[in-house]
Amino acid sequence: MSLDRCIPGMVERGEITPEKGREMAGLYGELEQQFRRQFGDQAAAAMATDATLKALEADAIRKRRVALAQVQAQKAALKNMASYGGGRDGGPIDPKGAVAMFAPDPKAGYSSVEGRRRAIRARSHAMMSEVLAKHHTGIVGEVRDKAGLEQLVRERFGEDTGSASARQLSDAFERTSEMLRTRANAAGASIGKLEKWGLPQAHDTRAVRAAGFDAWRAEIAPRLDRTRMLDQRTGMPFSEAGFELALRDVFETIRTDGWNKRTAGQGSGRGALANQLGESRFLVFKSADDWMAYQAKFGVGSAFDAMMGHIDGMSRDIALMEVLGPNPNATVGWIKDTIQKSAALDTASHSKATDRAFAATKQIDRYHDEITGVAGRPENRTIALGFSAVRSIETAAKLGGAMLSAVPTDPAFGLVTRKFNGLPAAGMLRDYVKLFRPGAQADQELAVRLTGIAEEWAKRAGGQQRVLGEELTSEVAKRLAEGALRVTGLNRFTEAGRWAMGMTFVSHITGERGKAFADLDGPFQRTLQRYGITPEGWDTIRRTPLERDGGADWIKPNNVEDHALGDKLYEMILSETDYAVPTPDIRTRAWSTRSREGDMDRRGHSLGCIVQGLWRGHDDHADAPDHGSGHAGQVERGTLCGGAVHRDDDRRRDRAATQSAGGIQGSTPHACGCLADREAI
Repeated sequence: MSLDRCIPGMVERGEITPEKGREMAGLYGELEQQFRRQFGDQAAAAMATDATLKALEADAIRKRRVALAQVQAQKAALKNMASYGGGRDGGPIDPKGAVAMFAPDPKAGYSSVEGRRRAIRARSHAMMSEVLAKHHTGIVGEVRDKAGLEQLVRERFGEDTGSASARQLSDAFERTSEMLRTRANAAGASIGKLEKWGLPQAHDTRAVRAAGFDAWRAEIAPRLDRTRMLDQRTGMPFSEAGFELALRDVFETIRTDGWNKRTAGQGSGRGALANQLGESRFLVFKSADDWMAYQAKFGVGSAFDAMMGHIDGMSRDIALMEVLGPNPNATVGWIKDTIQKSAALDTASHSKATDRAFAATKQIDRYHDEITGVAGRPENRTIALGFSAVRSIETAAKLGGAMLSAVPTDPAFGLVTRKFNGLPAAGMLRDYVKLFRPGAQADQELAVRLTGIAEEWAKRAGGQQRVLGEELTSEVAKRLAEGALRVTGLNRFTEAGRWAMGMTFVSHITGERGKAFADLDGPFQRTLQRYGITPEGWDTIRRTPLERDGGADWIKPNNVEDHALGDKLYEMILSETDYAVPTPDIRTRAWSTRSREGDMDRRGHSLGCIVQGLWRGHDDHADAPDHGSGHAGQVERGTLCGGAVHRDDDRRRDRAATQSAGGIQGSTPHACGCLADREAI
């Protein structure tokens, strides 16, 4: 008997719900129709019955796996929160332990979503170092080697361009995207492998909305390879009706920015994140020409932007799932409820636990919004674009001298941070010069392969991000700011400092591989412990085979057999590099978001981001137990001296003026230091 005849009886007997019955009937009907065209009526019924049951069984297994992963994630979160700061003997959960699930905290000893996101992105950048080096944006934001980039796109779609370099770069993206796919699946997603997948597609929502469905469909439908676009429910190519429904669904998703799949009151999510990650691979273009034609009309950015955007998006989503489970939004709500319940049950008289827990839930919301991008959405796009353009122009006009401020103060931060972590300071200035000088691309590529640090190469306006912590602006204003910061050298100097710090870390790890954990110097040993690297973990790391690169042997985080340990190394390197070369982190961005009332008010807080980033970071070091004694004084003295170096001759002859100017420079580095130099403050 065919399945369609059995479904009504199964519903009547209570074996399945009416909703499940309708789902089964609909799936059976589609499959039976497709099989009938190929195999006839009699065979179609049996084949559709078998295929429907298998599809439903696979879906049930997957749902059980996702549910189990969600429970495990919540258990791990509870254990992590309880261990914060060494754990508590009694009383409510420390709400700071919950906040540390989202933003790095030296007292946590476990990974945060933001730390994991950056580690995954760094791992991807290390695998893509040659692509980044060849095609990162130039001095005014233009893509480098457009002809070579087009060849890369053609290689991605299976064309033989005859360029060994393009083929090699295409393979690098293939390896990177496959690593991200398998890692996402391990975290609960279900993304199928697709040969000659090509490139991801970033859609311009406003352009799609303005065109309307008919015009959009007329542009995209002839360019799609329908034989490789499979219906996720049936695992087979779409029928005509199914294809039209699928295109309509894609259009509505783009047009409404995903709101067609959200339920009011559900928050920013659309259900389990694990169920959504395969959507980006749904549209399969026939050829590179088809992809590029659609990209030119309805896409955003270049092929390089598409690759970097894919890495950024996947890194974020994987981090959310690995730390918070397949349904991160549900876990966020569970964490907030857990700490508030724990606080409410506190029996201590005059307890302030509920107030602290409530404040923590607001902080969690801000961090979560920063990670998912919700905080970056303007209240009024027109006003936001206008004032963002003003800030970009101010960046070009006022911060053109920021390089003069960075040169004396960055090395001071670098020296203090190296000392704090037990790293050698000798050779720091040499590394700065080596990585900053013209023609240093080979050394820079090595730094990216070792550390995964590639902010300036992987995205635009690295220096502007450092100062303002934002990207939304008009194209002309943005390129003006980028050009000013690149011409003055701030972007390059910022990245050179970060590379130098990261390479010092990797070099020290490699050099200490012969020592047991107990024999490591105290500061370095405690740094490992702060990032959750145990003696057993250190033994695993130091057993990692050395790789010859750039004329030397290295232990690369990418090569550590235990990927979780490799991620901890990346988190350690990236977080400590933020202290050595201060840049706005997630806490700083969240502070800026909370501090402004609207899009116009952001102008008054943007230049404060760098100051907040500096002191928030080094406050962490100063508060570190048995590790931060005198650290705040070292930072103040270093920046004071660095600021004094940057004064003109007239002020230098006046000792009081020199000390005053140096104090301003030390307390408000880079951005405000440049303004002080121009007598703007």
